[in-house]
Amino acid sequence: KGLRTLCMAYRQFTSKEYEEINRRLFEARTALQQREEKLAGVFQFIEKDLILLGATAVEDKLQDKVRETIEALRMAGIKVWVLTGDKHETAVSVSLSCGHFHRTMNILELLNQKSDSVWDSHVRVREEHVIQHGLVVDGTSLSLALREHEKLFMDVCRNCSAVMCCRMAPLQKAKVIRLIKISPEKPITLAIGDGANDVSMIQEAHVGIGIMGKEGRQAARNSDYAIARFKFLSKLLFVHGHFYYIRIATLVQYFFYK
Repeated sequence: KGLRTLCMAYRQFTSKEYEEINRRLFEARTALQQREEKLAGVFQFIEKDLILLGATAVEDKLQDKVRETIEALRMAGIKVWVLTGDKHETAVSVSLSCGHFHRTMNILELLNQKSDSVWDSHVRVREEHVIQHGLVVDGTSLSLALREHEKLFMDVCRNCSAVMCCRMAPLQKAKVIRLIKISPEKPITLAIGDGANDVSMIQEAHVGIGIMGKEGRQAARNSDYAIARFKFLSKLLFVHGHFYYIRIATLVQYFFYK
């Protein structure tokens, strides 16, 4: 059903175990070097042999007309990329349901930092140029690809009709947009998001659009334009964008005339 699930579990400690854990936590939190790794090690030690209490499921439905809007953007020749913090499975199922990926697409996956897989994907995209390709990248592979194979990675992305990056940190979203901005074609970028984790991405793009939704007003406050629903994006670009284009063209001619 595509619900967002969360398991809840507990574990009981004796006072002796608690003291031991408390001491280890304190040591990890006050460590001057490798604090993150030490904390992760302590949490690993705590979070085992848990007894399952139950699970929750939250409905995470798409807004109306998301599919139609994405189709319209694609028809207009705009490349759509999805940058999300969700895990791989959730992100792919959402991409399929909103029409970002099609069932007929050949989906290439770059997951868990395999340096050679960037090259493999590049070869496959080049050889099978008849088929439409979709690319799925996770955060760790992305940082590796950007560090070692930036040009190759951008080449793969350009040849794919749909790109989706999952498990991304907010700063990585901005990095991807910066990468597209400085690519040789110098395209105009537009970022649209609804939560605080999209703020850096919205500020990095040429045009930033915030959706006022259940995630709060953070994105809308930091954007150039704020809308209430995703479906208004098509009206914003295709109607008002077109009018702006005509107005600016007239204005430029007027300046030359003056």
